[in-house]
Amino acid sequence: MNGSPYRVRGSFLQTISHSFYEVNYWISNTIESLRMLVTGKVGLNDLSGPVGIVKVMGDTYDTSESAGGIGLAILSMVNFSIFLSANLGIMNLLPIPALDGGRLLFLIIEAVRRKKLDPEKEGMVHFVGLVALMALMVFVMFNDIRNII
Repeated sequence: MNGSPYRVRGSFLQTISHSFYEVNYWISNTIESLRMLVTGKVGLNDLSGPVGIVKVMGDTYDTSESAGGIGLAILSMVNFSIFLSANLGIMNLLPIPALDGGRLLFLIIEAVRRKKLDPEKEGMVHFVGLVALMALMVFVMFNDIRNII
């Protein structure tokens, strides 16, 4: 490998090791992207949702296929799958109501307080979080379509 543009088949252990490196890279990349979004280094117009992701996947596939054939295109799609999995995993763990991270936050609060929260109040918080999340998704989808057109 060592900077070579050609892929070299590694041993099973090298492949497993590289797989951990690859997932770690994409998780770190996702966290850094979130940090840049929060600090204002990138704007909301830079967010991409399902429509934008499909466009980028299509562009990546076309570019990879024309540059190196179907094999490179498949490898690019596998790499894109790793990126999406890491990204969705991190996003789902954010402490936002209606996501798993929001539920974990409530469980931590209950553990610290040693007392269950009122299920109705928790449900209301998750409902408000879900409404906010849906509003964000509508904005992101609108932004995706506007960027494509």
